[in-house]
Amino acid sequence: MKLGTTKVQFIKQRISFSHSPLGLSTCKSALLQNIGHNHAYFQVLDSNPLPGMLITPSEGVVPVGGHADLKICFTPNAKMRFDTKVEVAVRNSEVLELRIAGFVEVPEINIDVELLDFDGVYVGSIKSIPFLLHNKGQSCTRVEFDFSKYKDFKLNVNDRSVAKVDDPPASSSVRHDWVAAYDFTLQLSTPRTDFPLTEPNPPPAASAKHVVAPQLQAVTVTVPFCRVKAVGSITVFESESDENMDEECEADRQSDGSEIKFELSFFPDEDKEEFMFFQKTLTAVKNWFTLFGWSAGQNPVSIPYSLRRDVSKVWMNSPQEKAFIQNLGKDGKTVYDMLLHLSGQLAAIKSSQSLPLDPVERMSQLHGECSTLLAFLKSQGAYLPHVMPEFLLEPDDYKQWIEVQTVLKVQKSELKKGDKKHSDIFSNKHLPILEDSTFETVSKRAWTDVLLQIYKVFVLPRIFSHNKTDLFSLESTQNVPKIKSETLSSNIYSSYERTILTWLNKHYEKNRRTMWKDCQKGEVPPMRWIVNFDRDLLDGLVLAALLASYCPYLIATHFVRMYTKPRTSAQLLHNCLILVSAMHAVSLAIDIKATDVCDPNPVMMLMLCVYLYENLPHYLPTKTIEFTGALHETVVKQMCLKNPSIKTLRYNAMLVGKDADDFSLPKGNTVNVAPKIY
Repeated sequence: MKLGTTKVQFIKQRISFSHSPLGLSTCKSALLQNIGHNHAYFQVLDSNPLPGMLITPSEGVVPVGGHADLKICFTPNAKMRFDTKVEVAVRNSEVLELRIAGFVEVPEINIDVELLDFDGVYVGSIKSIPFLLHNKGQSCTRVEFDFSKYKDFKLNVNDRSVAKVDDPPASSSVRHDWVAAYDFTLQLSTPRTDFPLTEPNPPPAASAKHVVAPQLQAVTVTVPFCRVKAVGSITVFESESDENMDEECEADRQSDGSEIKFELSFFPDEDKEEFMFFQKTLTAVKNWFTLFGWSAGQNPVSIPYSLRRDVSKVWMNSPQEKAFIQNLGKDGKTVYDMLLHLSGQLAAIKSSQSLPLDPVERMSQLHGECSTLLAFLKSQGAYLPHVMPEFLLEPDDYKQWIEVQTVLKVQKSELKKGDKKHSDIFSNKHLPILEDSTFETVSKRAWTDVLLQIYKVFVLPRIFSHNKTDLFSLESTQNVPKIKSETLSSNIYSSYERTILTWLNKHYEKNRRTMWKDCQKGEVPPMRWIVNFDRDLLDGLVLAALLASYCPYLIATHFVRMYTKPRTSAQLLHNCLILVSAMHAVSLAIDIKATDVCDPNPVMMLMLCVYLYENLPHYLPTKTIEFTGALHETVVKQMCLKNPSIKTLRYNAMLVGKDADDFSLPKGNTVNVAPKIY
């Protein structure tokens, strides 16, 4: 057997890490495109080409006509300049080279005041002094203020990072609950202080890998500081400070509330208890939209990377890169194409429209498109109050948006100087500036929630209370408690989800006595009331009874071997393996594993149930062919298939059931039906 040749190329041959911030992570992506006719297996020969740089994944597959993202994360701990080559081996093809160049920038931060003199502050009141931090470099950095020894002081700023060009306003405040005096030096720390200073390394030997070999350099970081003075005193008369204090406390409470709401929009870290739930939900969403979200069949979805990348179309410089972008625009699909397929309507956005060359105009147009997308979804019933349009942008576009907003905010503050009523402009409450890693978690959560809401408003409504799926006389289910279908009867499930639960209850109660009366591993399972999509489905019995209603021939070949009262995790897995095997036997093409059922995620199981609700009715027979003949005699029957469409149809026929070995298809399992000639 000879494997076919493959052809893979990098879309951009060079990735720039200019002005990489010292001690902070910078992540960029390199895109591999398969332009051949065979799937391509690739391997990064050196996934750690530089100190602090990691390329993931180190190996993988690029499908025919598809793409693969290589994520390059760089966290430098020393000053350096580099220009290196990364080799990627492709099976049955030549080795690809990716050039990575750039340099590390040392942070240089200044504070515009040398003394924060709070003078006298009455006990129980609050006093604030605004100041500005100035970042003289071209890259972002992080500045930390250590008030751990001075509990009366706090920093009023929502984000601890310093913007790339502009100066973020901040303020320091003090609240005295007792008489006290302070006089201390407030020192600011930057990421560089987390790393030990090292001596310069000797230049490495010449190598074809490095165009400019990285040479680590020892650096000295100038750390800014200022002096803080404050005295707490007692007041023996009423003053307006109490009223001011109450107003500021109320403002703090509102700020805390907004921070809590903002915290809810993060994708949890791996060490959090809720991470596994969110990860399984993301996997379920990704698999469903990959399989069923597109008009022309399967299209791989990566959350959030492919969704952001396909929307944020990039202009290239070389003729070859421009040709690729045109090809990507023809074959690549965006979230707007997905919406058109699922809803039949478009959010007032042309999916093929080009973007301006100017980066600011480009960012503005992308932000406007994302705003229109969210407004369209909300008008259809989506609930996305925590998703901001900027969270749907690429990281570079988000940074550009932050720069523009910061400039506008500074301009407004200049206009309002001297106006005490607007002095809270320095608190920067309405412009959270996210670091790269934080932005990725927010963006992943935002795109996951957007897809979930698309599913809710465009896919779930396909379910109706009186559908062709309810074709059975189910008198035996009269003893099962009813699930109300009224809109206000549940604050957890929609009417569509309650229809699915009713459907599951009816078919389980109808079949449980008949299909397991001769069960090999137990007696007839007890009656149950199915009211959720996880715990009530994890033993596989409910879904097996559902399949048996439409495919009764699976009972003898599969379902009689299930445990009707499973008590151990091994027995649960045994049941779910049989269930998944039965689904594969009748070509129910949804990506589900046995462990997904016995360790269920409710979102994934809901999507599975909706898929079965839409597809199982097609398994009901419309005609019956009767074979009558003498013993050992071969009986041949013919069936006529008609194609009413204008395209050729291809069917894959299969024989399923305990007597399937006694039958055959002499002309093969594949049947091509020519189109109707008008």
